[in-house]
Amino acid sequence: MNDSSPQTPDSSPKKRMPIWKRIVRSTILCYVLLLLILIVFQRELIYHPSKNENLSSPDALGVPVQVHHFEFTAADETILHGWHYPRAGSENQFQPDDLSESPRVVLYFPGNAGNRSYRVTPCEMLANYGCDVLIADYRGYGDNPGSPDEETLLGDARSLWDHATGEMKVPHNRIVLFGESLGGGLAVRLAAEQSRNSTPPAGLIIQSSFNSLADVAQKHYPFVPAKWLLRDQYKSAAEMGDLDCRYMHFHGDKDEVVPYECGRALFDAAPDDIDKQFVTLENAGHNDLYAEPRNFVPFSRALKAWLDKPTQE
Repeated sequence: MNDSSPQTPDSSPKKRMPIWKRIVRSTILCYVLLLLILIVFQRELIYHPSKNENLSSPDALGVPVQVHHFEFTAADETILHGWHYPRAGSENQFQPDDLSESPRVVLYFPGNAGNRSYRVTPCEMLANYGCDVLIADYRGYGDNPGSPDEETLLGDARSLWDHATGEMKVPHNRIVLFGESLGGGLAVRLAAEQSRNSTPPAGLIIQSSFNSLADVAQKHYPFVPAKWLLRDQYKSAAEMGDLDCRYMHFHGDKDEVVPYECGRALFDAAPDDIDKQFVTLENAGHNDLYAEPRNFVPFSRALKAWLDKPTQE
């Protein structure tokens, strides 16, 4: 005889997951979500461009000093734009395609935010100290097309060097590379490459830059494996061993963006047999160098003294 009586569902209450397990699971899910956000949007966190399509006409912007627009072609045929600040006293003799008579030409590599119109003060200062200054915006910045990443920007930095030494006829030993913050990663790499090519620049000036971007990220986010996740790492310290030119490094001891110890680590990686100098700017942060006279005065004095030292031709 078959038992055809209906089956009664199990009415016993299910055991709930212990609260500590729910907390652990939620924490892990949130952490994984955070890692995914950092992986997907990391370049948006690194690069903060400001677009301005009018930079090719600097006169219309009311820039308080005389600057001239120039452009150069990158390796992928992209046209990139920049400004030339003529050295003091040479404004009426400007020849955009020939800087061969300039005693010193500075290639200025900005930080990760804004565009070249944000760097009038340091460029004007360098021009007043007898330097012709070439500053070009990165891809995606100012009036330039594209979007930035490390390898592309390094290629563009090489193209700017080639433009200066080629079309503008500047001898390599009259070029000074100036790298500000993220731009320090480009300036260091370019200086090291040219040193290996036996065409080193006359000097390298670094302002508030780092030994590697991954190390900076790790210090800001110690709970995240930044050195494994970061695609653009700018391993500057690893390049420093090949440097064969004068080197000066400025860093604020209260830098809240690039920790002071990251700047010292970069400086310490440079060879001991080159002319190198580290200048600590007391009580200076990352972005108040030009706004605060107590920071700007020692910075500008030390920079002028360094530039006034004779260099070998």
